[in-house]
Amino acid sequence: MDAKAFLHLDERNAALQAYLEADPDVADTFRRTYLISWIYHENALDGLVLTDEEISVALEQQVAAEPSSQNVLGLIRAHRKALDRIEAEARSRRGKITVELLEEIYRWLIESGRPTPKEKAIWRQEIPLHRTYLHDLADPKDIRKGLEQWQESLASGEFRELHPVEQAATAHWEFMQVFPFAEHNGRIGRLIQAFYLLRAGHMAPVMHATTRQAYYQSLRHSPESLTSLLARAMEDAMENCRRYLQSLREKRAS
Repeated sequence: MDAKAFLHLDERNAALQAYLEADPDVADTFRRTYLISWIYHENALDGLVLTDEEISVALEQQVAAEPSSQNVLGLIRAHRKALDRIEAEARSRRGKITVELLEEIYRWLIESGRPTPKEKAIWRQEIPLHRTYLHDLADPKDIRKGLEQWQESLASGEFRELHPVEQAATAHWEFMQVFPFAEHNGRIGRLIQAFYLLRAGHMAPVMHATTRQAYYQSLRHSPESLTSLLARAMEDAMENCRRYLQSLREKRAS
């Protein structure tokens, strides 16, 4: 992608943020709706289809009528907590992604349900035969080394020179090649992606559930492939935001 495409995304985002800052009442309604959309599509990318009711009950800290829903509600709440943690890290002047931070988030996600012994072990111990992600994974014995190399690449001058969209996609893509955790690598990888965009003033990106197969394929190809997919997702999300805000304006005017 060229610099003009990234500039276009930055300009659209700046206009959206300016509008929200000018109208706090609309901003509150918008941000809640956006969060619900983010949670839905983030989980759908990993094959978990949530209902609006499940998301609303979880966010409002209500008690589920069905005991069988407790694990799902716990996961939603842990996912929201993880996003809040990433947002706080992105706002910090010295904020950065560390393995310790990712371990913390991983524990929140598995403790939301009933973790298996494999999940409690934290690190992936095998290459699963039946899995959602079909790209090549690092051998389990190479995970520690892979994470060290990944962190070194995030600290490199070459990485710092990338546009935030490129940084987000590259950090996400390279993390997914290591695939270090026993579970939740996709959710954690996309939170890493969100960190770099939030730090640059963008919102956590909504990657639509309909792009699921394209997303999996991008992980088999290159960081550039994921960058293009992410940029399109951001463009689509901002257009949907524009339409939603327009509908809110029209309702208030009527």
